[in-house]
Amino acid sequence: MLQKNAMWSCHFNDNTYVNIPILKKKLKDINHELPYYFGATLNQMPIIVNGEIFWYAKNGACLSRGALEKISTTILNHKFYSDFIKHDKMTGEVALGYLTSKRFTIRSPAFL
Repeated sequence: MLQKNAMWSCHFNDNTYVNIPILKKKLKDINHELPYYFGATLNQMPIIVNGEIFWYAKNGACLSRGALEKISTTILNHKFYSDFIKHDKMTGEVALGYLTSKRFTIRSPAFL
């Protein structure tokens, strides 16, 4: 369930350093009602899976409220998500990047 007042939802791996004040400052001026997916890449290059090119966040990502509302039914359906990951042999972070960009056409204009 989405928290009513949450503008952004961010997840980071436990070995990732995040400067929260700078992150908040960067996200503050972006319209959280529009669907956005931001993250940090490993090598500043998109990847290719099943012949499709897309970006994914390696060590963490932030999704705007607009993005969460767009994908929440699918992502919260654990069976669909786990079957999708198994079928295409993707890690969770790659699957999230694929779903946001290819299935839901959520903007990922910049990877930080």
